[in-house]
Amino acid sequence: SDSTVGEFDGHSKRVLSCDFKPTRPFRIVTCGEDFLANFYEGPPFKFKHSIRDHSNFVNCIRYAPDGSKFITVSSDKKGLIYDGKTGEKIGELSTEGGHTGSIYAVSWNPDSKQVLTVSADKSAKVWDIFEDASGKLNRTLVCPGIGGVDDMLVGCLWQNGHLV
Repeated sequence: SDSTVGEFDGHSKRVLSCDFKPTRPFRIVTCGEDFLANFYEGPPFKFKHSIRDHSNFVNCIRYAPDGSKFITVSSDKKGLIYDGKTGEKIGELSTEGGHTGSIYAVSWNPDSKQVLTVSADKSAKVWDIFEDASGKLNRTLVCPGIGGVDDMLVGCLWQNGHLV
């Protein structure tokens, strides 16, 4: 018998990242080069709405391990936080101490209280995420290098107590 997980439409350009809510009710989120993040409810998954809060490519989208929220990061140098069930914007990372280049990736820590972001500015930043969904810079890690595009940080992972 045929089965489907749903329909994933709503983007007009390339999709760059996707993730799923690991707890019920299940959700899927996508983001891409059209400056959009899309929110789907299911299963079977159906398009619910587009999120138009970024002014450049939305490079990465990740649900918190507890499913309560998700975050988008973008080439507009912003990190925005959304309610995991409804997809409504609830907070953002502070601009104080923020990235000065495109943010390419984000990863949550296991307890859903911090995120790691990496950027074209050659830095990785750890952010504390508070109950009101605001994010404050905790620390910056700089990658020493020889300069140029080879030093950009484009991927990250927070696995148990380790940052990669």
